[in-house]
This record gives sequence, C-alpha cells and structure tokens, in this order.
Amino acid sequence: MAASRPTTDMMSTFGSKVFSDAVMKERMSPELYVKVQEAIVGNRPIDAQTADAVAAALKAWALSHGVTCFTHWFKPFRTHAATKDVYFVALQSRPDRPRDVEPIAKFSGKMLVQGETDGSSFPNGGLRGTSFARGYVAWNPTSMPFIMYDCLYIPAIFGTMYGQATGPILHLMRSETAVVTAGKRFFELFNRLVPSQAVKNTDLRSCVGLEQEIFVVDRKLFAMRPDLFLTGRTVMGAPPALGQQLSDHYWGPLPARVRNCLKAAHARLWELGVPVTQIHNEVAPAQFELVPYHGPSVVAVEQNTMMMQVLEDVCEEHGLACLLHEKPFAAVNGSGKHVNWSIDNAFGSLYNPGPRPAENKPFMFFLAAFLRACNLHSDLLRATIACPGNEFRLGGMEAPPGIITVYTGEDLQAIIDSIVAGKKVSGILGKETLDFGVPQIPVIKRDMCDRNRTSPMAFTGNRFEFRAVGSSQDCAIPICVMNTIVAQSLHAMCDEVEALLSANTAPVVAFDKVIRDTLTVSQRIVYNGDCYSQAYRNECAKRGLVNIDTTAKALALWDSPKNRQLFSSLKVLSEVELKALSHMFRRFYVKSVEVEAKCCLDMARSLIVPAVTHFQGSLAEAINSARAIVGTSSVEQQRQLLVSVTNHLNALITSANALETAIGKALRSHGQDQAFAFNVQVGAAMLAVREHCDKLETITDGAKWPIPRYAEVMWHKLGSL
Repeated sequence: MAASRPTTDMMSTFGSKVFSDAVMKERMSPELYVKVQEAIVGNRPIDAQTADAVAAALKAWALSHGVTCFTHWFKPFRTHAATKDVYFVALQSRPDRPRDVEPIAKFSGKMLVQGETDGSSFPNGGLRGTSFARGYVAWNPTSMPFIMYDCLYIPAIFGTMYGQATGPILHLMRSETAVVTAGKRFFELFNRLVPSQAVKNTDLRSCVGLEQEIFVVDRKLFAMRPDLFLTGRTVMGAPPALGQQLSDHYWGPLPARVRNCLKAAHARLWELGVPVTQIHNEVAPAQFELVPYHGPSVVAVEQNTMMMQVLEDVCEEHGLACLLHEKPFAAVNGSGKHVNWSIDNAFGSLYNPGPRPAENKPFMFFLAAFLRACNLHSDLLRATIACPGNEFRLGGMEAPPGIITVYTGEDLQAIIDSIVAGKKVSGILGKETLDFGVPQIPVIKRDMCDRNRTSPMAFTGNRFEFRAVGSSQDCAIPICVMNTIVAQSLHAMCDEVEALLSANTAPVVAFDKVIRDTLTVSQRIVYNGDCYSQAYRNECAKRGLVNIDTTAKALALWDSPKNRQLFSSLKVLSEVELKALSHMFRRFYVKSVEVEAKCCLDMARSLIVPAVTHFQGSLAEAINSARAIVGTSSVEQQRQLLVSVTNHLNALITSANALETAIGKALRSHGQDQAFAFNVQVGAAMLAVREHCDKLETITDGAKWPIPRYAEVMWHKLGSL
C-alpha cells in the first residue's frame, strides 16, 4: 500500500513565497526557462532581452501576492543583510497635460539585474571611501527570489565598481568554482585511468547543513539590560543558583511562549523554503536550536541569513528577544553554528565511505585531501572562527578549543592506520547492531563513529562538522575557506598522481601511493581523544599545533604570504581583497569590544554604583539605629557586611576608572596593536569591573538591584516558571 501524503497545510505551504523552479516553469515560456537554467549553471550569461522577460514574470508573480516593492537583498560584511524598499512605480505624464501624472507599475530587466549604493557606508576594508563610494549590487540568478512581508527580495552579490567583493557571498561562489573544478579534475583523471571504478556522476557541489543555536528571553527584561540590547551579551551578572547543572533543559519541553514563537517562526521559514527539520531545547536555560536540511552551500548560507532575520522579527512580535551572540551569559553553554560540510554529487556525499572504505578510492582521495588541507591550513581555519563572541565561548562547555584538529573516529582511523602502515585492508565495514537485551525493543544499527563534541572538526559518517563556528557568524567565509583549502589539496594531489604516471607508474598504484603519502604526512592533525584535556594540549604542542587562544591573535593570521598565495592562485580573493577582509574583521572586533567596554563602564557608573551607594547608606543607617537599641556587639555581622559592600564599591569605582583609562589608551593605538590592546588591557579591565559588580549583586538588596538578574532573564516569563 502506498504511503499516504500528509493532509496538513504544512506540505502545501512549503516554499509558497519563493520564485521556485516550479513557479518559473509555470510563468515562463519554455525558451525563457531554458535560458535561465543555462545562466544558473554558468553556461550562458543573461542578456538584456532575457532579463526583461524574467523581470516581467517576477513582477506579475509578486503583484499576485500583494507585493508593493522590491529590494536587492545582499550581505555586506556585517551581521545583518542589507535591503532598500523600491516601489513598483514610475510616474508617467501625458504629452498634452505634462502636469497630470499617473503611477504605473514598473520593473525592468535593468532594475532586476543591478542596483547601486554607497559602498563607503558599509564595511569595506578600504576598498571604498567617501570620495570613491560607488558600489554595485548584481542579481544572483543561482538563488531564488522570495517574498517577505510586502516586498520581493532579489538575492544579489555586492561589489565595488572595479569588481572587488565587498560581501562574503561572492567569495563563497568563487570558492565553489574552485573546489568543483578541482574535484572534476580528479574524476577526469580517475575515470580515464581506472575505468572499472569510474564514478558516473561528476556534477559536484559543496553542501552544508547549518545548525543554528540561539537564546530567547523576555523582551521587557532584555530592554532593561543595556548590555544585552547594545552588545548581545551580559558584561556583568552573577551566576544563578540554577543554571544547567541538572542537565534538565536539553531536549526538555519547550517553554509555552517559546514554543508558540518558534512554531510561528518555523511556519514563516517554511513559506520561504527554508527546510527547518528540527527545533529543540539546548543545554543552557533559555537556549534553543533550529536544524535545517543539508543543501548547496550558497543556498544554505542565504537561508541561514533569512533564518536569523525571521527569528529576530518573530521573537519581537511575541514579546521576546532572540540573542544570536555566542555567549550571552557566563557560566552556561554558549551558542555555535555547526557547519556540516561535504562535497556532493547527484547520489550524495563523496565522504560516504560505503561498506568498503579502503577500496573506495574516490572516498579515500577526498578524505586525504581534506586532512591535508586542515593540516596545512589549521591557522587559517582558526582565523575563520575569530569573532568577538567566540572569545568567550571556545574551549569549554561543549564548545571546541582554539586548536584545530580533526576527529575521524575509531573505525575510520583504523583503516587510515592500516593504509599508512602499508597493510592490506580487507573486509566490509558494516553498521553493527545494538541489542538492549529487552525483547520488546527492536535491534538498532550503530553508526561507524561516535560523537566527539570537544573536537573542532569531526567526521560524522558522511561529512565533517566544523563545530567551532560562532552562532552570530556569517558562514560564507568559513565555508569559503574550507572549499578553497580542499581545492588546493585536490590539485596538489592530482599533480602528484600525474608526476607518478609520467614516470610510468601504474594508475592504481599511483592513486594508492598519493593517498598513502598524504595520509601519512597529515596524521599530525588527527586527534580522537578528549580535546578539553591537558593531554590534548600537551600532544598538540608536541606536534607543533599552536594554541591560538585569543581572537586578536587569530585575526592577525589572515593576511599572510601563505594565505595570499592560496586565495589568489585559485582566484577566490585577490591580495587587495584579502587585505580588506583582514582589516574589516579586525575593525569589527575592535569596535565590538569598544562598545562592550563603554557599556560596561556606563552601567557600572550610572546603575551599579548609585544603587549600591543607596544600599550602603540604608545599611549604615539601619546599623546605627539597631546599635542604639541592642548594642554594638549585636550588629557586628551587619557591620562586616557594610565593610564588604564598601570595599567592593570602592574597588568597583577604582576598576571603572582603570577601564576608562584602558579604553582611551587602546583608542590611541592602531592596526593589530589596537586589537591586542582591546583584547588584553581592556578585556582585563572589564573583568575587574565585572568581578566587583557580580560580588555586589550577591550581597546587596535584590529588590533594589538596577538590572534584571540571570535567574530572571534565563528562566522567568518564558512559560517554564
């Protein structure tokens, strides 16, 4: 009997606000549809006549959905995408009555294909300036337009008038070309030389699944904490009695308000074609996760941008606030955006080992290329996760450390070890079964590898999970880097194969030797143990893997001669673009810490000091009144409390002054020195202010504390209490 199709509206609404392939077929002539498809795969650019026809079809579809305007939707180097509502209207006057004008709905091919903006007003790393400000947005036909609210969103790339990228999507698309070209080079060699094992489908693409972690809190409480609404994280706050120590939040019942909110967000994302398949509680109080389906990298990145915008919008509509920061609260887990990366063809991931991995030469070749890439470019991978919030997240509480290593799992590592040792690997790698010893419980299959949640880069059975990426980050650049370094390794390994072939080495022997040699020299990057342990740090130091433990240090790694050669040789970033990228990331870090530090200083002086001073006076008055009645000895404990409050208050004022000095000194420095100054001196000064604020929070009148406490923000008013 055939499975029945779900009858709920869920299936019929998926992608209903997307100008999808099905909609294109319906609204375009067959000839126009073919031209658009050829443009999407890169065979032929869209000409002016085709653009006009596409614009007409888009406008008619959008107007049928009540749309009034359109925007080129593009991502600069910042957290949120850029939009500008442009209304479908032009004013037309009659020749005989020039002052009598009437509006007409207008949307031409030129309006679809390109737009213009002030490039200097966006982060640009010096590529644009006030006196040379012109920037362009250009339609990206590989991504589908969609409708949000009453506006037609047209995905676009963002660049200068000289073709330099000022947005991450263009870099990602270039890296996609690089890794696909390299992968096809391997298959051309392999299929020609080893026809008995030829892979039929060589239409490749990088694919990712982006797991988005967030915190959700009550919006009124959020608005009462300047640090949360200005910086996204709490710069002060004592840990609550109940945090995550009972392990009772993970996969627990969704709080009522959050459930209603996230269900509404899911419905909106579903209409936008974002295939969110899971929503659940995460480990920390008020922390949640949304998991979409694995898909093409550019599409997945743009859908993640949609997801972050929709989550913030829908939370606001429900009186809640969505926190995308990596570490909004101290002493509990932070949030990441796990990047599940692979290279796929039409049949699935090339990193699927199959039942006989050692005999699956394409799998072993691509695996070796990945390990080689991570081994040679661990510093660059570390740089890709260097963002302000990850400074507080990495290294504990289920977030991986700042040393980049790869987890392969026991079964796969045993095969690698045998190949490296020159041993013949035989047998079928089948999924073992688990029998729980209860006849009513079915026997289940066991995966080939465990989950290592301490590893920055873990093999998960058919892809690699880059767990270290931060929750607020745009994943385009981390994925761009992964594509680029793997492309370089594939080319290098193909060069080695061709060199062996020119020396009359048999094809199979040539591929086997390159795989073995590459695995041998790349073993340094593999670590299958506990990446939180001291043994891990010791072993990494022994292997020469550097522990880059701060964001400022990691940001300094971007613009190096090695990286310039890497990106420019594969035409992913020019040297000028890499320098600009490095400058933008450093500036974003510096300005983010500056805002945090100034917020911390302002809160300490304008909120905490006055509140504690008032409590100090009330306590002193109460002690004096009590002493007159019960005597000095009876108020000794209260006197000691007053001394403690006074000491911490004085220390807070002193540390606030020191923070102000540190900020001023850091602002007078420049370049990488400024990043280190904000990281080290300003960071230490902020911690000193926080130490005394947090202590005072625990010993002063809770009813008079000027900002909501952790327990209120993380637990109250979400429906769980």
